[in-house]
Amino acid sequence: MTPYPQSPGKWDPKRDWTRRSTLVAEYMRMAKVLPYFTDSEIDDMDRRPAPLASRVAAWLITFWMLVLYIGVVGLCLGAIRLSIFARLIVVFVVPILAISWEGAFERSTYGMRLMTIRIRSRSGEPIDFWWCFARILLAITLAPLAPISGVVALIDPRRRSLADLICGTAVWQEPKEREQPRRGFEVMPLEERQHL
Repeated sequence: MTPYPQSPGKWDPKRDWTRRSTLVAEYMRMAKVLPYFTDSEIDDMDRRPAPLASRVAAWLITFWMLVLYIGVVGLCLGAIRLSIFARLIVVFVVPILAISWEGAFERSTYGMRLMTIRIRSRSGEPIDFWWCFARILLAITLAPLAPISGVVALIDPRRRSLADLICGTAVWQEPKEREQPRRGFEVMPLEERQHL
């Protein structure tokens, strides 16, 4: 694989995981082929597997949110007469399903959103709601195996955890938002100027 091909179609930037972003930036600077790529293709070049530190931080944020909910609700339920089965459902099952359901809509949990990482397929393609729901639910269920999952993520080149390997997903770092060019006064339509 040569980092500087003669045409933009000869080099696949998704093959090289370690030097890809540096080579893509250098390639675009040297070959000046930026106009040949669409915005989504440039975003795909910027996307990379999430670093392990971001994944651990996201997991800890989501875990402590769960612990906080379980603690507050558990204290409040002490004054209410409920059966043990009903208490277990309210204290454990409801928050786990709620975090999985809400995270499946955004394809990331609260902690993941704070770390700007998102669950996608192995190749980086978006996944559907139910696939993401099952993956988050499995990750919460496998929380007692966090040390084993961490070792698996250290060994895997894409930093995939045990839940990712089982579900066939990966956690990806979202590309940084590119700044949109400002529109000058001279190109603003007359209708918009009158409302200023």
